[in-house]
Amino acid sequence: MLHHTGHSAHTVSAYKVFFRQLVFSTLDTDDSIIGGPGIVVQVDETKMGKRKYNRGHRVEGAWVVVGVEVTTERGVFAEVVPDRSADTIADVLSRHLAEGSILHTDCWKGYGRIGEMFNIQHLTVNHRMGFKNYETGVQTNTVEGTNYAIKRAIPPRNRTRESLQP
Repeated sequence: MLHHTGHSAHTVSAYKVFFRQLVFSTLDTDDSIIGGPGIVVQVDETKMGKRKYNRGHRVEGAWVVVGVEVTTERGVFAEVVPDRSADTIADVLSRHLAEGSILHTDCWKGYGRIGEMFNIQHLTVNHRMGFKNYETGVQTNTVEGTNYAIKRAIPPRNRTRESLQP
């Protein structure tokens, strides 16, 4: 890209940040509401961080809650959160999940009362037993793959709370 534009790396980087902010500012919050009656939405939380030299203790990062609609449109939301407590997860889902959705999550305790709090059907998969609950057919592979793709798209040095904010 530098060769094509004739600009410095710093200038190209500044424009990329500007364009990202421009796109984000045009998004409507209604666009991030996914699901609906009978639509499966998979939700998972992921830690965006890095290890120094890929070993040792985790360097500070940011928690991100990601939801993916299991439809051909693949509606997605991703929100940086301060922690992954049950109250935080419930707050995020209240803003992004449509009533009547069918929620698929893992068995993490933060999702425990979600079905009671919202007008949704909540099904879980226990990853200690496998990637799929063979009795119910519930799996979270779509959202796990989306988490992986998000992490691959963001360089490790930019996986901090400050860099992930719009």
